[in-house]
Parts: sequence; structure tokens; C-alpha cells
Amino acid sequence: MAIERVLKDEDSSKVVLDYIMNPNKTDLVTGVNCVPETAFEEMLMVKAGYNKQEGRQFIHIVQSFHPAEQVTPQQVHEIGVRLAKEFERFSGFQIIVSTHLDREHLHNHFVFNTVNMETGLKWQQSPWQMQQLKDFSDELCKNYDLSIIEHKGTQRESTGEHRAKKREQSWMHELRLAVDACKQTSTGRADFISNMQKLGYQVNWTDTRKDITFTTPEGRKCRNLRLDKTLSKESLQEAFRLNKEFGDPKVMARQIGQLELATKVAKMMPVEDGVIVEQTIENEHRNGQGEIEIKDALITAEGNEFENHIEQDLLAGDAFEEDGSKENVIVDLQEIAYIMEWSDRYKEARTFLYGSKEVEQNVAEAYRLFLEEAQIGNALALHDLGRMHMDGLGVEMNPETAQEWYTKALIAFQAVERDKSGSYPQYRIGKMYAAGLGTPQNYEEAADWYEMAVARNHKYAQYSFAGLYYRGQGVEQSHTTAFLLYGKSAAQGNPYASYELAKMYRDGLGCNKDTEKADQYFKSAFIGFSALEADSHDDKLQYRLGQMLYMGTGTEKDAVRAVEYLEQSAKLGNVNAQYLLAKIYLEADSGLENVEKALEWLGKATENGNAQAQYALGKLYRDGNHVEKDIVKALALFKLSAEQENQFAQYALGKLYLFGEEIPQDAEAAVKWLSASVEQENNFAQYTLGKLYVEGKDVAKDVEAGLKLLTASAEQGNQFAQFQLGKIYLAGKEVEQDKALATHWLSLSAAQGNEYAQLLLEKMDSYNATEIDFLLVLMQFFSTQNHRQNQSRNYPLSHLEGHALREKILDLQFGSIMNWDKGQGYER
Repeated sequence: MAIERVLKDEDSSKVVLDYIMNPNKTDLVTGVNCVPETAFEEMLMVKAGYNKQEGRQFIHIVQSFHPAEQVTPQQVHEIGVRLAKEFERFSGFQIIVSTHLDREHLHNHFVFNTVNMETGLKWQQSPWQMQQLKDFSDELCKNYDLSIIEHKGTQRESTGEHRAKKREQSWMHELRLAVDACKQTSTGRADFISNMQKLGYQVNWTDTRKDITFTTPEGRKCRNLRLDKTLSKESLQEAFRLNKEFGDPKVMARQIGQLELATKVAKMMPVEDGVIVEQTIENEHRNGQGEIEIKDALITAEGNEFENHIEQDLLAGDAFEEDGSKENVIVDLQEIAYIMEWSDRYKEARTFLYGSKEVEQNVAEAYRLFLEEAQIGNALALHDLGRMHMDGLGVEMNPETAQEWYTKALIAFQAVERDKSGSYPQYRIGKMYAAGLGTPQNYEEAADWYEMAVARNHKYAQYSFAGLYYRGQGVEQSHTTAFLLYGKSAAQGNPYASYELAKMYRDGLGCNKDTEKADQYFKSAFIGFSALEADSHDDKLQYRLGQMLYMGTGTEKDAVRAVEYLEQSAKLGNVNAQYLLAKIYLEADSGLENVEKALEWLGKATENGNAQAQYALGKLYRDGNHVEKDIVKALALFKLSAEQENQFAQYALGKLYLFGEEIPQDAEAAVKWLSASVEQENNFAQYTLGKLYVEGKDVAKDVEAGLKLLTASAEQGNQFAQFQLGKIYLAGKEVEQDKALATHWLSLSAAQGNEYAQLLLEKMDSYNATEIDFLLVLMQFFSTQNHRQNQSRNYPLSHLEGHALREKILDLQFGSIMNWDKGQGYER
């Protein structure tokens, strides 16, 4: 496992470096990109060189191995050093690796500089990126025949879950046992649901939902495929059929009766301090099995390896409490009765957070008041503390600490909902599942909670549930259902719903296209947003108003007012506002061009982990626009964005590696990133990768896979993919010639202005096969030359493939007056 600690002052960081290199604990210390004896000073020099001396300064990770593992200290150290050197995202960071030998279990410490010595960029840390680190650590451990914590399905079994299962104290394991028992003793769906109810579980199994939702006696929800990816409806039905055909009804009834009785008896057993016991289990030291777990933690005796060495190592909680770091304050809520109240103190905290005409914004005071509310169990304050850590409002931005607060908020909302069921907590719980706040993202779970709140006519739940139907997340996609839900929410005065309803009328989704009604709802949304913002000064509303004013949506276009709203939102840490502000300031025709401000906001949004900003800034460095061209920084920024699944950054990376003109060519990396973009249905990536497979250059030729990708791209309207398909079916080399298909695809491409396609359509009937082949060769030649000579991303790809080709082909007359040098192109 690993515990990451964020240390805010240099002296404390030096203490930790001294601690991990303590000769009484280890004689195995290695520096990566630094010398252990001078590592601290070297790291400070890098920070000073890039003027990155604020915010998070160092990262501390611990990788522990189970005492039963047959592994030597030297092997453990070797694994740690390999992790530091070979994990791609560690490239360019200064890292100290130390293997401690003084405990029953061997473990590696990693302390590294948050500023990359090669690029000057700061370490970005999302849950997805941390998962990459865990996976890489697992692979290293497998190479040494060491055990790891296995997981089923798409979701890793948490270490707490794994440990609890070992002690037979896991609710998921318990649920699985109940499902298995009922699966073996039921002869149909109704029988299965009845048997599960006998064991205290509720089952939501309908024909309209693809999954089954189980609810435990404590109110926890779990989907069948999350429990086990093999536990499909079909597999259960098949088991029921076999039970009905071959099972003994009396035996099955007796088995379920025995389990029902056992369950009842177990619930009668007295449980003392159950919550505290559960908390102790979650906090005690994780003995690892080569697994890495990342989280922010205060270095105290609470669930980490320093617990027996506090005094002699000067790492007691008191040593850090003087620092006053809000990041490290986590409220103990074990015995609190949760509430959900807009108390006077809570409202005062929000006023300080957002500011008002009468009260100047004061995020530090807001944090203090929220913390006081959190200490009495106010779910709303717990959630806001998570948001402040997530957005870096008054504290260092820290997604892991934010998730800890969000987890507490989710527990609180669920407790309030259980005690006094209501639509508002149901809505808030649904939102947290939908966004993955305090819990793994789970749209099906979100849909269940939204549905309960919608049944009580909650307008914001109607709006959020509509969004799931619109996107097909957790429910079967239905624009019609989304439209109806948006309509119900809008009718209750929800401007967000009015805005979405307007878009659906504009685009004709779920309804007949009606621009008049679209304008009407856009105007209604703008008025509603304005009223809400005047009352709350919420950054999301300010961003929405700024966006609408900038675009002229629902109101007159007013870039100046737009910037005013966006500035307010951006200062509250809204990364979307920061990115849009940068975009506006970069536009020469906006009348507000300000490159200095643009780069400032783009830098902040990038530092705050906004994938769009990372991609945009990467393009500036790649092309040398407004900044000095720096392909190393561009590459690093593209990777940060691509790792957040930005399809455009993935495509950009793929092309950089594919063409190898500014960085060394790497076909394997190119295919990796293009494939990632293809998974998100990026039509340019589909086109590029499809063409690569068909041509078989730098990769193994695979015409079938290439045609599939090109077709997917062409069906999305990509004129270049349409042209390639037309060319392939016309040439008849990779596939059997099909002029009808060729004409179909070429016509679609030509209609979008593709001059290659227009020329082929003109000549395909009058040219013979040899002439067509030669024409295709010429097209390939000139398109290659134009690509090599024009790297500007400011022009359409058709220009890269030669917009003057038609005239050149006519002049050349099939080679009779051909006069060009290879690599130089045709000279007129």
C-alpha cells in the first residue's frame, strides 16, 4: 500500500527526507535525478528555477509488502527503484527511494519534488492517474512472483474491502453470499426476490433496466455486475431454469429457511461500538501485498506506519498542527448524529465563500465556519469542505483530501435520508454517485436515487435524471424521456432545465425543432440564472451567465459583461471559467485580446487539472503561438490532458508519435494514443488509425480493421475518411472493386469540398484502370509532400492533402510533362 502525505513547509519536508533516509532504518537509499545527500537542496533549486515555490511542495508515498512474502530487502528496493525510474509519469521528477527494514514488513518510501525538473510542470494527481500507478506497481510485483490484491470486473477491490473480506466483515462479500444462496435455491425471478427479502435484502429487477440493484439492510446499494461481472440476468435465469428442472423444492426451501433463521439470529446478537470498530478496521495499517494506495494523511498515529515511532522521529501530530495546514484537518465523525441544515452559521459561511455586495469574500473564514458545522455533522458543510479542497479555495488543491470530505458528506446524506426520507437528500446522494464524489462514479446508482426524488416531484432531481436519459448513462438513452423530465423541471422554475430544453428545441432532439421556443427558453434560462446569481453569487451560475453573454445565448451578446462574470467565477476557482476567460483573451477579434491574462488563466486552469486547458496550452507550446515553441512542454501537457481522457489530446499525441517530425517516431505509442481516442469515437483518430492499418506502414497491415475504422469515421461525416474509402473501393486492390460504393463515399466527400474526391468522380468513368491507378499514386504523392511542407494546425486537413491538386493533375497529363524532384513536389 502507500500513503501520500502533502507537506506545506520546507522544514517539515526536510524532516521527512531525513526520516526515510535514517540509517537506523535503512541502508538502501537511491536517488533518481538527484543525489540523496543533497536531494532537498536540489529540489529547492528546481522549484526556484521555475518559480514554483508555492502550493504543494512534495509528495510522499509508501509501498508496503506483506510479511509472509518471500522477498529480500534488496528485491524490495529494486522494485521501488524500478517503479521510480520506469513509471512514465515519474519521468523528469526528482525522487528519493528508501527501503525500511525496521518493521515486520518491508516497505519502500518515495519522496519526490512536485515540480518536474525537465518541463517545470507540477505533478497532477487524479484518482485515475493514481490507479495507473497502482496498476504499474502490480505488474512489477507480478514480475517478481509476488502477490497482489486481485479484483474482479472493471472496478478494483479496495484494500479495506479485501481486508474486511478476510475477516468476514465485508458487506459486499455478505451480499454476494446471499445472492449465491438465493441463486441456488430459487426457481424464478419472483422466487429469487422473495428469498432475498427473507435474508433482509431488497431487489430492484425490472425489464426496463439492464442491471439489477440490490439494497442491503443498512441501505447500501450495489449493482449485480459490480458485485460480479458474471452475475448477469441471463446467468441467473439459467440457474433458475436448472433449479426448476433438477432441484428438489423441499431441499431448496429448507436451505433458504435455515439461512433466514441464521440471519435473524445474527441480528439479535449485541454489537458494541460497531461504528468505532468499523472505523478502526478502515484506519489500521495496511500490510500491502505490493499494492499501492494513495491518500492524503496527517503524519500521526492514526493508521500509518509511524505509530510506534512518534517521539523519537519527531513526527507527532503536534509537530504539524503548528503548521496550521487546513489540508490535514479531518473531523472525527464516529459518534455524531448527522444533520442537513441551512443554519445561520452555514449560511454565513457561504456568504464568506462567495462574497456579496455587503460582505467581502473571505475563503479562510468560510473554511473555519464550514469546519465548525462539519463538527456537528452537517452534511452540507461536509460537502462544501470537499469542494474547497477540490478547487483549492483557501487551501491547497488536493483531490484526495477532497474525496475524504466527500465520503463523509455522502455518509451523512445517506444517514439523514434513512432517518427522515426526503427528496432533497435523495437528490444530493444521486449527484454524488453521478459525479463520483466520495464514491466510485456509478450512474446506475445515481439513477436509482434520482428516480426516488423525482417521484416526489423534486425539480433538480428531474433535471439531473433527464441528463442521464439524454446521455444514456445508467439508463437506456431516451431523448424523449429527457425532454419530458426537463419540461417538468422547467415548469417548476429551474433555469438549468429551461436551458437544456432550449437546446433540445433548437436541435430537434426528443421533440420537433422549434427555434422560436428555443429562443424563449434560452431567455427564460438567462433571467432565472441572473436571479439565482444575484442571491447566491455562485461561481457555476457566474460561469453560465458569462458563457451566455459571450455567445449571445438568451440575451444580447456582451463580451465585456461576460468577462466580468467569468472573472468572478474564475477567482472562485471555477476551472471552466478560467479556461473560457483564457480563450476570450486569446481571440484577436474579441476586442478584449490580452495574451498576458490569457496565459495566466490558462496556466491556472492547467495547474488545477482542467484537461481542456492542458490541451490548449499544449497546442500553444507545440505551435509556438504566444509562447516560445517547446515540444517537450507540449508533450507533457498533452499527456496530462490525454490521461484525463481528452480525446483531442490523445489524437494530438498519436499524430506526434506517428509522424516523428518533432519527437522520435514511436509507432507503438502512436497506436496506443490513437486507439484511446478511437475508443471515444474521435473521427480524426478513426481516420488516421484506419488509414495506418490499411497501408500497413509502421504497423502490421490489417485491412479489415482499417476499413472498419475508416467506415466509422466516414459515417461521422469525416470527408477524408470518405475519400479514402472511395479510393480503396475504386482501386480494387485491398478489397474487391466496387464502383457503386466508391461513388457513394466520394460523393459525400466531394459535397464537403474535397477536391481529390471531386476529381476522382470526374475521371473515374473516363479513365481506364491504369490511369486511375496513376492518378491515385499522384494523389498519394502530393498529399505526402503537402503534409511534410505544411505543419500548421490552423488549416483544414484537405489543405494538407493538396488543394491545388486538380490543376496540377491536368497540367501533368499522366506524366508526359512531369517535372519534379522527389521530396520537392511539382514545380509549375
